[in-house]
Amino acid sequence: MDNSGKLLSDNQLGEIAIKGHSLMSGYVGKNPEYTFTKDGWYLTGDLGWKINGQLYIAGRKSDVIIRSGVNYYAHDIENELNDLEGLRQGGIVCFGVTDDEIGTERIIIWVEIHLSRKAGKYELENEINNRVFKRFGFKPDRIEIFHKRVIPKTSSGKIRRFHCKDIYLKNQRT
Repeated sequence: MDNSGKLLSDNQLGEIAIKGHSLMSGYVGKNPEYTFTKDGWYLTGDLGWKINGQLYIAGRKSDVIIRSGVNYYAHDIENELNDLEGLRQGGIVCFGVTDDEIGTERIIIWVEIHLSRKAGKYELENEINNRVFKRFGFKPDRIEIFHKRVIPKTSSGKIRRFHCKDIYLKNQRT
């Protein structure tokens, strides 16, 4: 479904919406106006497309970072950095922060490193900048490196990207 609520054709990226008799009526404490369309479609918050009746999921709508009019998926940027030496397993998070002054999102990367990592902070920042630039054509606006576990995760181990962004914004204001 596109942003106006129109159903899309095959090979078009849009928000995944579902409809059915056994569908829930909403989440407790969440206004159904924001999760259901006027036609009764439930908006999942996931992005995807169809090809010949098969659904392909691209990721969460909230994980898309829009930089200078181009959409980037946070997990694509994270995956580009996964094999850097000395990083903790699951210790990379990328998120966008809206900057009204420049009219686009700034890209922030947090990484958790092992204390045994041989290369220093400067070398790691250079590696991250070079990898991201080579693959995506830009350098992150900010890289923060941590020697301890700071990236919040769910009980099942998924990174809580929105919570990271919230922590970052609160720290920027203080």
